[in-house]
Amino acid sequence: MANGSTTAVSIGTHVPIAGVQSGVIQISSGRYTTCALRQTGGLTCWGDNIHGTLAATPTRTFVTAPMVPHSLTSGVAGISLGEYELCALFASGALRCWGENGFGQTGDGYQERTTSPTAVHTAVADSTPLLGIQTVTSGLWTTCGVTSVNGVKCWGANLDGSLGDGLEMTSPQPVPHASLTSGVDKVEGGLHSMCAILSSTQVSCWGSNGNGQLGVGNTSTTSTTRSMLTALPSTAVTGVTDVSVGQTHTCVVSSGAAKCTGSNWSGSLGDGSQNPSSVLVQVSGLTSGVSKVLAGGYNFSCAVLTNGTVRCWGEGSNGQLGNGSGNSSSTPVAVSSVTNAVDVVAGEDFVCALISNGTVKCWGRNYLGQLGDGSTTDSTTPVVVSGLSGATAIAAGPRSVCVIVTSGSMKCWGW
Repeated sequence: MANGSTTAVSIGTHVPIAGVQSGVIQISSGRYTTCALRQTGGLTCWGDNIHGTLAATPTRTFVTAPMVPHSLTSGVAGISLGEYELCALFASGALRCWGENGFGQTGDGYQERTTSPTAVHTAVADSTPLLGIQTVTSGLWTTCGVTSVNGVKCWGANLDGSLGDGLEMTSPQPVPHASLTSGVDKVEGGLHSMCAILSSTQVSCWGSNGNGQLGVGNTSTTSTTRSMLTALPSTAVTGVTDVSVGQTHTCVVSSGAAKCTGSNWSGSLGDGSQNPSSVLVQVSGLTSGVSKVLAGGYNFSCAVLTNGTVRCWGEGSNGQLGNGSGNSSSTPVAVSSVTNAVDVVAGEDFVCALISNGTVKCWGRNYLGQLGDGSTTDSTTPVVVSGLSGATAIAAGPRSVCVIVTSGSMKCWGW
């Protein structure tokens, strides 16, 4: 946790990240690595270098003190950590990626591990650097970028059509999305599927659909379905302000209402049943006043309401619903003692809420100290992260949490 130790941080208490005391403007957490982007445009990262994201020689080396990967001290405007790779978007409009590349997810035209920041190329069989990317999003083995004309290009694995080109072939260089050539505001990535919020306030999704998570009215995984990129659902939901792509289900905020589609294990769709759905269903009781929805974690969902309260539903055996019961629920339950929440993030089986006063409350599984209360005891109700104040932004990995505090420094907990 970048404090010189490879163990859970002080048994679940937050620590300042050594050498990162000011100027942090973005956090990105992957499974093996965490990175901070600084106002200077430099990167500071730590974690496991097994895939070469931190240094040129990939080894199972735990970098416990923050380092500047590949001398990136300036010029970086945005970062995205995938499962095994890291992409940096530069102020110049260039995009460079490195790390594991078995499916071509670093976009350099090859399928071999990339051990230094390498330019993503314009297109297949073209070595011209790709320029003008506005934002970049990483899925499991797929990377997508929003172009300067608000279209989408993707590269890497094409499992179940996750590149969106209507084909089935992996591509180590960017391919244009079959339909989304303009009008895209942002892209969100999931396990093997992606969704884009359009300037029309509709949503288009593509990729894996075995559980109906694309919301197109079926569970087909044929190339035709993948290339249709039908708005979610086929009746074209509008007024979308947020989308969250989980492993096997997807949720959106549409005109202030929470709606979900896909698998419904443990009631993760929130409609009062455990029946899967291939079209969006209304989350029970959340027909208005929702500002953010979260389909992360394992088979549970959460929503932040405009009044600052939080609702969660789905799998709850580790306390991740936060209502004190430790049971699953197919309808939303109110998270206890959370008011004035401005953001919510989830790891594998825990949740943390950023409160408007700069504190953080967490609930759920805690075996690696990911709740930040100084213990490793699971909690079915929110606990306050001990001694933390001034938090302004929050990000979670599978088993850890980091925040930016008002000084621009970082504090993290978990493993």
